[in-house]
Amino acid sequence: MNNIPWIFMGTFQNKDFDLLLNNVQIGIQNGVHGFDTAPSYKSEGVLGIVLKTLIEKGVVKREDLFISDKVDAWQMQENNGEMSQYVQDALHKMHLDYLDLVLVHWPLPEYLYATIRSLIELKEKGLIRNIGVCNVRIGHLKRILSNVGILPDFIQNEIHPLNNCDEVVNWCNEKNIKIMAYSPLCRMNKKLIESPILQELSIKYNKSIGQLILRWHLERSVMPVFMSHNPKRIVENTSIRDFSLDKNDIVRINAMNENYKIFLESKGCPGYEIH
Repeated sequence: MNNIPWIFMGTFQNKDFDLLLNNVQIGIQNGVHGFDTAPSYKSEGVLGIVLKTLIEKGVVKREDLFISDKVDAWQMQENNGEMSQYVQDALHKMHLDYLDLVLVHWPLPEYLYATIRSLIELKEKGLIRNIGVCNVRIGHLKRILSNVGILPDFIQNEIHPLNNCDEVVNWCNEKNIKIMAYSPLCRMNKKLIESPILQELSIKYNKSIGQLILRWHLERSVMPVFMSHNPKRIVENTSIRDFSLDKNDIVRINAMNENYKIFLESKGCPGYEIH
């Protein structure tokens, strides 16, 4: 399939086969076809076996799945940006012929451009379908374009009402770069749960605060990457396509921004200028 998922299920540190199998199957039954992993999550292998199991059972077809993996900073450093072996290893580990998306997890400036060039070669060979970069600002994307000659197909940033990444989101939407949001609910930060705005809108739309936030992402053309070990929460998180937010309510949620991040930028993600 070339259809882009509207929502992703993340697998950060989710290594329990039975739990993940149940959750992935519930997700698929509720419209989730995008699944996100990374070497550092320690979940590539178990996710691959889960998906292989569900494919063999006829629950889902491979072409209806969109599987997103990453290359981590240590891999970029260890092989000077040459990613072929790591991607091949991931494919073997996950029992796959191709990955729908491979993201550069952290844009280490010393290895970023070589890594992207390597991923371009793998895309040309059909081993990956799309290339992306995580934890980026507009400056990173402009530098990628000037050094490599392309823009990534996807980005994945920490995005939620307390860190709305408005400029990056608007810029990427203008450039047709698809946007994924990790930690889309900001781990239900107290400021979100106790927000008078979100409490008011929860009553207005008869939806939970979590559902409102996930819908806010969709309204901004952002694909949330949610995680949950609770089947009821998975159903709740995916029950957000039966309503839409008024434009003024989107603006009100946007105004909650305070540039708060759960995962602070590190040397792995130097703060290039926004413009």
